[in-house]
Amino acid sequence: MAGGSPIDTGSAEGKTETAREGEPVVVVEDRPTRKTWYWILLVLTEILSVGVVAYLTGQVTTLMCDRAEPAQVDCIVQAKWLGLVSLREQSVRSVRGARVAENCDEDGCTYRVELVTDSGAVPLAPHYSLSYPAKERVAQRVNDFVTDPAATSLAVQGRLNPSMLLVLALVVAEPLLWWLWRRYRFGASLRS
Repeated sequence: MAGGSPIDTGSAEGKTETAREGEPVVVVEDRPTRKTWYWILLVLTEILSVGVVAYLTGQVTTLMCDRAEPAQVDCIVQAKWLGLVSLREQSVRSVRGARVAENCDEDGCTYRVELVTDSGAVPLAPHYSLSYPAKERVAQRVNDFVTDPAATSLAVQGRLNPSMLLVLALVVAEPLLWWLWRRYRFGASLRS
């Protein structure tokens, strides 16, 4: 038989390709390999972990206190991500002062500022972090305000953590670097 009979070679897309007997048939499946899934999982895990760090280190806390009466100090605690996106706002009534709380383990100690009220302590931030002196200065400013009956208002603005710039650079650069690596590393091995 000159041309031979057609052979059905069902492809990955569900289309049927035909070839003549004796002719080579190459069917390329267009589905991710185990290695591809590994890299996708790795990148997603990295982006998630960088996102959590960005969320925690990107919070900027602002404390605003007003004296309603000579012995009555009420405050509002605002947390914003990068100083732009509001995360939480909490009213704190009957503030009597502030203190620095510490959390120590085998790796060392971390700190946070807490407002002392008639009903207990209210943290300015939900997590503990480093830099005891900065937190001590904030607590001292609150205590000075509470004990000075002539002072009518207090505003303490937190600063963005400088390491946040590195985290943001990683969030932007990582997907780009991964794409470039996939494009040129795997692309070269497929072309040869």
